[in-house]
Amino acid sequence: MNQQRIAKLWERAISAEQRGDLPESKRLYRKVADAAPKHAATFQRLGLIALREARLAGAVSDFQRSLSIEPADPVCLNNLGNVLRELRRFPESVSAYRQALELQPDYASALYNLAGTLVMLGEHAQAVDVYRDLLRREPGDADVWDALGSSLLESGHEAESKKALEQALRLKPNDAELLNKLGVVHQFEGDLASAGRLYLASIEADPGLARAYDNLVRSRSMKTADLALAAPIERIANDEARDDESRLVARFALGKLYDDCADYDRAFGNYAAGNALKHRTTEFDAADHSTWVDRVIDAYDEAFFRALIEARELPEFHVVSPNEEQGGGVSGYPRALNAISVATGFEEITEIVVVADNDEDPGDSFTQIIDYLRTNRNLGSPVRE
Repeated sequence: MNQQRIAKLWERAISAEQRGDLPESKRLYRKVADAAPKHAATFQRLGLIALREARLAGAVSDFQRSLSIEPADPVCLNNLGNVLRELRRFPESVSAYRQALELQPDYASALYNLAGTLVMLGEHAQAVDVYRDLLRREPGDADVWDALGSSLLESGHEAESKKALEQALRLKPNDAELLNKLGVVHQFEGDLASAGRLYLASIEADPGLARAYDNLVRSRSMKTADLALAAPIERIANDEARDDESRLVARFALGKLYDDCADYDRAFGNYAAGNALKHRTTEFDAADHSTWVDRVIDAYDEAFFRALIEARELPEFHVVSPNEEQGGGVSGYPRALNAISVATGFEEITEIVVVADNDEDPGDSFTQIIDYLRTNRNLGSPVRE
């Protein structure tokens, strides 16, 4: 087939793809591939069509075929990274994006995709570096400031996170999601009053943002006057046109609201409805979860909490089993409870969970602690055994 004929086939394939006729465009691209098997762009177009049709394995094959012909193509490497990410092959996806950036360091799409994939891997510190690189090139991108703020918060840098989110909010004033995220940062810092105001501002900006209601009701103990929040949260929870995640979050927010206000039937009804939604929508991978738990245990070890206590100058308190050498135990419990509000920054204790340990006489110590809690209502309720 001569070059003129191949060029006409290519033009027809492009035209079919642009008008959405994917079967015809595939047929024509394959004719081009048969006639010009070293034409890398043909396989990249076939890969993009496969991605649109959710044929992910086929997309990987087509992009790899294109790269075997033209390996120094940053756009194709970025596309390969995207489909590998869809397949949850995150390390390979990161590798593809990094190769694209080696070839074209200012490739904004590859930078953004790399940062997002690092977030999926839980590598927030690395993501922070990439987002900062993006902002050096595009300082007015509110979405990047937003993403940077989220990764900084996940990395434990609340003050820097707050600055990044505030910059995003300056670029996108009155954005409900950003107001909600800023509330979370203030709550992390223990500034519950500011957090509450930001959650309310988020709700005013978007009365349908379920997460803002949930964060608000979890930021403090709800009172009877707060039951006015129930109606808009109920509307979200009962709206079957909404996504399952929003309805699930709304159910748990209602559960907490009613629980705090001692309407336990409604509380448990909403918790049950939320759990049913979660069971229906959650894909649970036991091996993946086990790996995540192991990573949490490794990351949040004694040294992590020791550094956190020292950095924030938090007072410490300890509750130990009663024994003659160490003391504490039941006799030390009132002192420990009185310290909780100071150590956590919360205004009041809303719930106490007591678990018996395996000391010599756990039954007696457990009973004494429960009796103590039930006769000292100022320490909080309910008590769960």
